[in-house]
Amino acid sequence: MTCKAVLLAGASHTGKSTLATLLGRRPGWPVLSSDTMACNPGRPWPDPRPHVVECFATLSADSLETLLRHHHENVAPLVEMHLDRALQAGPVVLEGSAIRPGLTACPGGAVMIALHLAPEAQAARIAAGSELAQLSGARKAAVEGFLNRSLRDNAAVIRAASKAGTACFDAADHALSEKLRPLIARNGRPFPPGPTGSDAAPVRP
Repeated sequence: MTCKAVLLAGASHTGKSTLATLLGRRPGWPVLSSDTMACNPGRPWPDPRPHVVECFATLSADSLETLLRHHHENVAPLVEMHLDRALQAGPVVLEGSAIRPGLTACPGGAVMIALHLAPEAQAARIAAGSELAQLSGARKAAVEGFLNRSLRDNAAVIRAASKAGTACFDAADHALSEKLRPLIARNGRPFPPGPTGSDAAPVRP
């Protein structure tokens, strides 16, 4: 059975968009993002709305994590609906933080991949992307709240992937492209089935 869709799961700043672009390029598959369907409530940079800053700057880490979990549960049917519609036109690559192992339904002929990063690497990416060192006051507190929530979500993705049996890869692994080579289209042909077993990077506890 050939693969007709690749679903990329992972927390913020774990390389989902970059990998999705790579996987979709050679076969010419469209790349979709669940972030365009719904977000909770969005990144607190570069020009965040006041309610986004307030959310991340004032809510506790536990509250932010709970809100994100409820968001994923609520948008799962929406993500699946958009995926079903997209598949009517042909194969796709779908990436986004709202895609969750064990929660998002993976249709027949599709493969789900989860990405993760070491906490220090993920934190460094967020700090650089938000220019955290240049911020102060509520804006700095908001980015720090977002960063902490993202670190927790990264750990949650690892746990969910392990429980669901979803292949989980370290996005910083220099051999990642080689490990995912079976998923990359050759000569415009559909993707073959995804990697399993020894092809999957060890899942961090």
